[in-house]
Amino acid sequence: MNVNITDEEELKSILWRLDKRLIPFLTVLYVFSFLSRISIGKAYAATKIGNYQQLAPWKWLFVLESVPGVIIGITAYFLLPKYPESGTWLSQSEKDTLANVLEYEGGETNERLWHEGVSWEEIKFVFTDVKVYLYAIIEFGILISFYSLSLSLTGIIEGMGFSNTAIIQLMTVPPFAIAWISCVAISYTAGRLKERGFFTSAAIFIGLIGFVLLIVLKPYGFFPLYLASTLACTGTFTAIPLNLSWVTSNISGQTKRAISLSTIIGFSNLAGIVSSQIYREDDRPEIIPSHTTGYIVCISFMSVSLLVALFLKYHLSRENRLQ
Repeated sequence: MNVNITDEEELKSILWRLDKRLIPFLTVLYVFSFLSRISIGKAYAATKIGNYQQLAPWKWLFVLESVPGVIIGITAYFLLPKYPESGTWLSQSEKDTLANVLEYEGGETNERLWHEGVSWEEIKFVFTDVKVYLYAIIEFGILISFYSLSLSLTGIIEGMGFSNTAIIQLMTVPPFAIAWISCVAISYTAGRLKERGFFTSAAIFIGLIGFVLLIVLKPYGFFPLYLASTLACTGTFTAIPLNLSWVTSNISGQTKRAISLSTIIGFSNLAGIVSSQIYREDDRPEIIPSHTTGYIVCISFMSVSLLVALFLKYHLSRENRLQ
């Protein structure tokens, strides 16, 4: 059913009600993602538990990381409606209005199509659409840099004079806390302005500058390197959800969107393999941990991500103008 949206205030009221339902779930997900990255007490707790139980500490680490995600995922599945039609707390007119908005912004996505099953035609489009591969390249470059920060940040903190494991983990909090705040604020602004490409490119550029400073500021001691790591972390952490939301804004059709996201996320997470290999032991002097080779690799991949993001922004803007 097509519904003409004539009352803008009514639509804003409906979207605000949706936001009130979604924000708690999104906040919890971001908080756990944040806690996972800062590793506050996680490794320490796993070690202590492993000393008293049969399971090895590294196995307990997997348990501690996976349990929150499983609990929240199951809870969200039952509490969050898949489509407006299944939202029990919406009136029929509100359901029709939101279904019309979704169809206008992202193609046909409603409960009827959900029951029709997978569209193999859309699956074929995923692997023949160049944009999907470009988004995957962007995400891959960002994740290599982001994953690698947890490897280099610990050495910088140790160089600042901290030796206690718990204190070192605590000192990883500020860079990721600032990155988390930046991520929420910039993502909210991007949503309000309905602009993804510019903010994604800007976040990548900020992270790129941070990695450049990690090389340039090496002679000036550990504290400047700590600040540079904060800048690098802020840019890379913020760029991750921005790029993925950019994908959902430009790919329509429920099957194509789902397969595209899973393909991009699956491919880009291979970055964890690369990031664990770019910091060599012989690239870390006793006084100042340089990790120069690793930072150069991160700069290279971030540069590629930035160039691809700018190209994609230009290409999509040009397509919009022609249409």
